[in-house]
Amino acid sequence: MDLGLKLITHYGPFSEYKVGGFTKLYGISVIKAHRLLKNSIGSDEYVQ
Repeated sequence: MDLGLKLITHYGPFSEYKVGGFTKLYGISVIKAHRLLKNSIGSDEYVQ
């Protein structure tokens, strides 16, 4: 099994909140970054 690495950079406003001992980020830019990480696009490189 080959492992791959995805690198996503994003910009825009975001907020944070704490849950237990973790700090979570949320906002439109964070949601878009997560969608890019979880996509099934066949290409190795793309720009949004």
